[in-house]
Amino acid sequence: MYCRNCGNQLDKDAIFCSKCGAKKDENDSYLYCEKCGTKILEDEAFCTGCGNPVSKEAVEEEERKYNRILGVIVGVLCILTFLLFLVLNGI
Repeated sequence: MYCRNCGNQLDKDAIFCSKCGAKKDENDSYLYCEKCGTKILEDEAFCTGCGNPVSKEAVEEEERKYNRILGVIVGVLCILTFLLFLVLNGI
């Protein structure tokens, strides 16, 4: 993973960039080049910054991550809706 601020390569355990101090964004939903850190659009097969091929595994992992987050949000909303229903009906 690369720093979104300066492009410095980050350790997997890093919370902040060692070069510029920017906080690593774990909730970043964009795909970035593993080689140079350039943002990659969904339909691109190669990085526009360095020409590195985009791996299908990386794209699939980003989709799984997004789906997990979306599933948690939907689950929490369902629980909150149910609790609101109970409260409004005096149950």
